Amino acid sequence: WPDRRHSRAACAMQKWESEPARFVRAQDVVRLRPVSGLSDLPQGASSGFTPAFLHQYFEDESIALPEADRPLRIEVLYGASTLKLHMRCDRPMEGTVEDAMYALAAQLPCLENEASALLSGGPTSAADLIAYGELVGEYVAPEAGLGHRTAGGGAACGGGAEAARTFYSCDVRCGSLTSFPALASLNQRLQSLMCFEIDAHSPIDPAEERWRVFTVWDKGPPRPAKRKAEADAPSGATPPELAAAATVFLFQRWVEGRPRLVVKVCQVLVLPPHRRRGHASSLLRCLCAYALQHDAIELTVEDPSPAFRLVRDLVDLDMCRERNLLIPTTAGAPMGEQARQEARQALRITDEQIARCYEMRCLEMLMAELGALPENETAPASPPGGISGAPLSEAAEALARPFRLNVKRRLNRKYE
Repeated sequence: WPDRRHSRAACAMQKWESEPARFVRAQDVVRLRPVSGLSDLPQGASSGFTPAFLHQYFEDESIALPEADRPLRIEVLYGASTLKLHMRCDRPMEGTVEDAMYALAAQLPCLENEASALLSGGPTSAADLIAYGELVGEYVAPEAGLGHRTAGGGAACGGGAEAARTFYSCDVRCGSLTSFPALASLNQRLQSLMCFEIDAHSPIDPAEERWRVFTVWDKGPPRPAKRKAEADAPSGATPPELAAAATVFLFQRWVEGRPRLVVKVCQVLVLPPHRRRGHASSLLRCLCAYALQHDAIELTVEDPSPAFRLVRDLVDLDMCRERNLLIPTTAGAPMGEQARQEARQALRITDEQIARCYEMRCLEMLMAELGALPENETAPASPPGGISGAPLSEAAEALARPFRLNVKRRLNRKYE
């Protein structure tokens, strides 16, 4: 999950800022382009997507490029079903252009010589997905929230009742890299794409049998893309597309006199054409179900970005609501040990997540209590604490103060 505040390249002035005559911003040059069919292959077929991070390929996210070689466009094409990679640019391969291409290619394994190769060697139907692990979940996802996803990864304007009713089937598969050769091959290419989107990314060890790779496959593309994809595919079938993936590490922790399984989520990627469709939250629910099925003591996340933490908070809060967990007696009441144990047993989330969910439940109750105050004691519409700068009334402050102190106590314990 991209978070540019944590990027090492964002900590100081970059070369493209300090020396614009010699360097250009890498994000202005490199584009990611998904390829679903033959019509996506010509240059200019779609605008593609800007990678979140390029400092692992180019120092300071800057490319040395004289003005005579500008503008330059480097495209990293990947198969929507295969993740096979191909690179090309719109200028002759010489001088600084060639240097930039080699710098990027040096860290992208198994580049295909021809762009057409991106469409072969992947799953051609839902039946082929068995090669990528066991089926551990199914759900439906709507089209992209701000437009319809096209086979080339672009967005076309969408709306109306028909678009709101359109949902597509998704399979969630899980497998170890040592047991599923097709998954191991896919993961090698997946790690390359993750490097564009995860800051300080490092690849996982394919020989370590404790790794599990979860893949989400979109089996039903939007209707406009489906017609185009069927015309492209000789068999008339629409291949499933990889929408999202997560890598998970399994290890044991000694608890209460015996070893217990811990499920650690290490990497999560939703591919650009499939974002804003609920894949991250659905995948996180599948991970929680996996932890429960295997009697894990805990589902934890390694160094989550703020964006992923927000998704995690919302998913955990929704699951608490669905199961009637962590219901406070009053907005300012501390959480009881029994409520904590019930949430841990039902969801297998960490103690910190339990505390955050309980505070959100308390906040919901507090906002309802503030809304029920008499009109002359009505509190501001913002959450308690005066985020908007408006002072709370005396009655509202009396309600909000215990909640605010409980949050401060938790933060003091965490950071003291």
